[in-house]
Amino acid sequence: MNWQEELASLERSVHLLLAEKNQLQQENRSLRTKLAELAQERATLLHGRDDVRFRVESMIHRLKSLENER
Repeated sequence: MNWQEELASLERSVHLLLAEKNQLQQENRSLRTKLAELAQERATLLHGRDDVRFRVESMIHRLKSLENER
């Protein structure tokens, strides 16, 4: 293989590596976006869980109060 063929082969390899790098960067951005969305969803769910827990505990206390009144 002469130097021109080697250079052409090297150029092809560089182009392939650049294309793969760009694809990985895009995938990384997408994954980071998805991770942020999931973190927000988790925070929302945890907040909702805490609200439900508070309401259930309040109902239990009210029921106990009613029970004690009898």
